[in-house]
This record gives sequence, C-alpha cells and structure tokens, in this order.
Amino acid sequence: MSITSEEISHLARLGRLRLEPDEERILAEQLGGILEHMDALSGIPEDEGDGSASAEGGRTPLRDDGAVPDTMIREPDVAAPAWESSFYLVPRLRSRDPLPDPAG
Repeated sequence: MSITSEEISHLARLGRLRLEPDEERILAEQLGGILEHMDALSGIPEDEGDGSASAEGGRTPLRDDGAVPDTMIREPDVAAPAWESSFYLVPRLRSRDPLPDPAG
C-alpha cells in the first residue's frame, strides 16, 4: 500500500513535524511497509485456533493466594551502624556543628 505525499504532509502537520523532502520520502516508504504488513496480517482467518499462544489452553495460570513469610525482612540493627530504642543512630553532620569563633 502506498502513501501519498499529501498524507505524509498531513501526518507531519498533526505531529507538528517539519520534514524535509527526503525525510518525507523515507517516511512514506517506512509507513507503506508497515501498512503492507498490516494488510498481510488482516488476511489471516480469525477462526483458526483460539488466538492464544498459551500452553495452558488460553488461560493464565494462577497461584494460590496465601500468606508467606517475607524473606527480605531483617532486624534494623543488621543494616544500621547503630540502633537504640527503635531509632537509627547516625553520626552528626559536620555542616550542623557550630562554627568556631574566629576571635578565639
């Protein structure tokens, strides 16, 4: 299927694209190829098969819902440098320390 230059210009305006003539030609070739593939796909009869590529007969297999222990949960003290009364203890930032008095 071929696409006219008018159709390419219209698509470019819709997409707010500024295309050079050689870009329009390339785009027309590419879109024409895509539309040819779509025409080929539309020729495939829909009544052949169930339309799925599943080995489960067209269904997605489901797992049983149930509570399982979370293996990623660790005690905070494993990841923290220090831990006390449910709080992480981290070193104080030097930028928060008071500046020394230049007068001495």
